[in-house]
Amino acid sequence: MTLSRSIALSVLAALSVACGGGPAAPSVLIVSLDTTRADRLGSYGRRQAATPVLDALAARGVRFERAYSVAPITLPAHTSLHTGLVPPVHGLRDNGAFRLDPAAHTAAEHFAAAGWRTAAFVASFPLESSFGLDQGFEVYDDVFGERAPGAPYDERPAESVVDAALAWLPQVEPHEPVFLWTHFFDPHRPWRAPGASGDDDRAYQAEIAHADAQLGRLLDGLAAAGRDEQLHVVVVADHGEGLGEHGEATHAVLVHDATLRIPLLIAGPGVARGLRVAQPVSIVDVLPTLAALHDLPALQGVQGRDLAPAWDQRGLPARAVYGESLYPERHHGWSRLHTWIDADTKLVVAPSSERRWQLFDLGDDPAELHDLVDTRNDDARRLARELDAWTARLPAPLSLSAPEGEAADIAERLAALGYVGSEDAPQELGRHPEEMTGLLLLYHTGRSAARNGQLARAEQILQQLDALEADGLSALEVRAEMALARGASDPAQLALAGELFLQATQRSPTRKSFWRGLSKVQLALGDRVAALESFEQALLVATPTQELLDEHEAQLADLKRAAFAHEDAGEHADAQRLLQLLAERLPDDRGVQSALARVRAKLEG
Repeated sequence: MTLSRSIALSVLAALSVACGGGPAAPSVLIVSLDTTRADRLGSYGRRQAATPVLDALAARGVRFERAYSVAPITLPAHTSLHTGLVPPVHGLRDNGAFRLDPAAHTAAEHFAAAGWRTAAFVASFPLESSFGLDQGFEVYDDVFGERAPGAPYDERPAESVVDAALAWLPQVEPHEPVFLWTHFFDPHRPWRAPGASGDDDRAYQAEIAHADAQLGRLLDGLAAAGRDEQLHVVVVADHGEGLGEHGEATHAVLVHDATLRIPLLIAGPGVARGLRVAQPVSIVDVLPTLAALHDLPALQGVQGRDLAPAWDQRGLPARAVYGESLYPERHHGWSRLHTWIDADTKLVVAPSSERRWQLFDLGDDPAELHDLVDTRNDDARRLARELDAWTARLPAPLSLSAPEGEAADIAERLAALGYVGSEDAPQELGRHPEEMTGLLLLYHTGRSAARNGQLARAEQILQQLDALEADGLSALEVRAEMALARGASDPAQLALAGELFLQATQRSPTRKSFWRGLSKVQLALGDRVAALESFEQALLVATPTQELLDEHEAQLADLKRAAFAHEDAGEHADAQRLLQLLAERLPDDRGVQSALARVRAKLEG
């Protein structure tokens, strides 16, 4: 133990004594590890995993060998963790764009109603409070700080999450039970932990080891506060990581075990020690299990179930588990995916693909390399019927709304303008996502080359994209980016870029990059109003990151300067048009409101 860690524990212990000491009431700690594969923990068979804290937790609790997420992406998975509902019911089937319906009953609400003090400390923007998972938490700490270079989202490291959680603990009286959720984003790319250099395999493992060490700090802090003996600990991942399996480098697209199978560990009073459970279970089972462990009322209308029969004498009944990925449809126009896992048999359904079914025997083929749908078609049909029947029995989906804050204001304004966003917006479908994973790398490389002016390289990649997916959306975007780059010196190419991006938005209205590209073209053509409206459509269909919100603010500032310039030049009709638009978006800006009143007076006088 380091000196600083020893001092921190002494301080926490002193605070606990000062508050009255004594054993705390039973508490709950949920730790969600982002992007963490089960097979990367020592307790799940990884040699030299450097995960001693997680391995010790598995040794003193229950380890679920075959736990699954409901989706290989952050917000849908965490929403299912906290509600016990599958994505078709809670409605959040992708990151961003929508907010959890307040009618949903969350774990924090369930425990808060029973007297628990509730707090959450999350590490990345997809879980920001604007998306609704703050329901029931008296503290929801989502302060991320500056975005790290190369990071896809605003985020903070696990040590900052733990620091914030430990700083909160002394605010709770020792006799008050705690429901605490901490989220560690570190295993998500880019990997920057100490030792996260060299190849991807080593870097990814280093991030998991770093998260393990920070979990140790957190557990030590809870022990110093007198909360370790009466504490239920749940460690779970939201999803895994492809690492090149089936051609998927990261996650979100496919539903193979590489990205859908997750670690799930439960330890604490009344839980068996060192037990391994081989039956498939789901992330939706966590909330009902915790409710049962604490004798809280059973949750109604959830798809999860209590897992306690796995370690008592009742035995856990066999049950299939569900997973999905709508990302391929929403972002690339390919088929969505659903999966149904019954014991060792796994069905993958691509509803709009010619290759509608895949069937895998996970017992004999855990890497899912051999599709058995032709030789075991009867099994595929049986599982498909079960999936259809299960889907038909699901409750009606909850309502969807825009996130709160600026993103909500943008969505409301866009609705008034006639824009419509939907989780299930019709897409151009047909390709199986697994056929297209090689295309993703080409797409990202080609788009980057075009944006950086490497047009010869972009042209080479464009030819490969056309060969893989004739008239596909990815090739269309690279072609549009190339025209935009050439448009800096050729007006005809700029006009072509506008036509291509407009065509792209019509074919796939939920793809953020199409709207941003169209906005760039419109701005280059001098049409600030159209550029702003296109950019706001990008905000509506995307996770509204701080980068996007900052860019939106810059566009409004540019529009404001243009409006004032029109006023100064006596061009009052042009000034009024821009100021009216600004007034709708900036109702509290006195300068805009005053200028609008002035130009109206000029026009009316």
